[in-house]
Amino acid sequence: MRKSMGVFMGLLVILISVSAVSFAAVNKTGYEIEIDEEVLYGDKSVAEGLVLEIPVGMNFRLFWETFYTVGEQHTPQTEVWLKPMGYHEPEEGNGNRFTLEMNSGGGSTTTGNMELDVRAPYGMEIPFMEVAERTASGESHTERVRYRDYREYYPFIASVVIDFQECVGEDRDSRAEQDAFLGEIKIPIPEDCYIDITIHKNEDGGVYGYDYNMIDGRLARLGTFHVVTDDAMYYVVDARHLAEGGREVPVEGMEDWYGIYKMKYRIVQNGDFEVVEPDLNNIGRVIPLDTDVRLLDMRTSEDGSKMLLFTAEQDVSYLNVIDFETLETVQRIELFPAADEVVSSEVINKDGFLVWIAKNYLMASDYRMAVLTESEAGRYELKFTGALWPEEVREELGSLHTSLREIAVDYDGEKLAIIYPQPYYYRHERQNEKGTCLFWLMVYDESGMLYLGEYAASQGIGEDYGSAYCNIRDDVMMGVNWGE
Repeated sequence: MRKSMGVFMGLLVILISVSAVSFAAVNKTGYEIEIDEEVLYGDKSVAEGLVLEIPVGMNFRLFWETFYTVGEQHTPQTEVWLKPMGYHEPEEGNGNRFTLEMNSGGGSTTTGNMELDVRAPYGMEIPFMEVAERTASGESHTERVRYRDYREYYPFIASVVIDFQECVGEDRDSRAEQDAFLGEIKIPIPEDCYIDITIHKNEDGGVYGYDYNMIDGRLARLGTFHVVTDDAMYYVVDARHLAEGGREVPVEGMEDWYGIYKMKYRIVQNGDFEVVEPDLNNIGRVIPLDTDVRLLDMRTSEDGSKMLLFTAEQDVSYLNVIDFETLETVQRIELFPAADEVVSSEVINKDGFLVWIAKNYLMASDYRMAVLTESEAGRYELKFTGALWPEEVREELGSLHTSLREIAVDYDGEKLAIIYPQPYYYRHERQNEKGTCLFWLMVYDESGMLYLGEYAASQGIGEDYGSAYCNIRDDVMMGVNWGE
């Protein structure tokens, strides 16, 4: 009982401490939030009338929601609330995921005996067991084996989640699912790919561990893309989406499997729960892709009727609009030059317009963007493209990393507004001067950047309350709109 009471008192002390810190923050800032504004580039008048939504939090317990209109002399409208026991937003996103992995090195040990046909990495069971047969009791034994002697194609491990439910898993029981989902995607193992395998045995002759390392066989990272409709998942394994290190996928034979695949699914009732049931018996390639095509992004239109496929072909990026019902390309729009490597991109669909931003190493600015509008008939029109960070701004401010998933935008038909929190590494150099709640606001039109402003919310200025900092929240989006 004393121990339980001690734990309770400890928690109570923590709760009181957190509440005291939060109260101090509320007492210091209250509802009268101030927004500091500094013009870094251009003319602020082009941003007047923009309404900024600024979510600030402290330790997931104290929250401010502030609305600030650029160009108006007024106290920003702020709501503040306290949740002493903490609060976390629901899981982000739409609950859909497709990832692909390949075992190329690692190890495992256990306190008992290990069954290699169960514990060996997927696709390496037979060579592991053969090396184990040649390993003496109480010893560790290493052999180098030629992988092509055991398999013709690389084994991949897919993880597929639809509506937060795993449909194709990574465990051993899902091997049949893996074969059905990835069965047509065949990348040959090169002749000179070897694996160093070490087996560890105890004195009784049981295997208690292994280590392995693939030699001259690792593939460069494969891109995976997917979209989910009400009854199907469309997905691509993009062998042209190459990143750090590894072998390139041979083009020979790739035309037999490269393209967009479709897996239908349905929602079935299982007791009190609805369950996603994939149709693994009818998976196939529905849209072949040329082997020269690199995928950069894959999304759905705002109304969900079309697939938006962003591709790079002969150093040019395109938006390909595909009708889900007919699976035909209904539009193809040239955007801007594409680098050998686009490492990240973001698509924002909002109120009849679309913004695509890509980190593109070909450009001096690193980031390029395209702004398109969508008509009531569902046709897209390119309004303008440009650099997110013009060269003259980069020369003034230095390298500017951008977290694309935190960007919020609005477009009024002529001007594009973008808002997002400053990344920590950049903010850290300036927070002694301006605090921890820093963000940027940018305005563009077809001529380029018109305005860049640096803003700071007053919650982050001054005391840091020990380890409890006020920051722009990263679990909810900032907001920007042109108002009425």
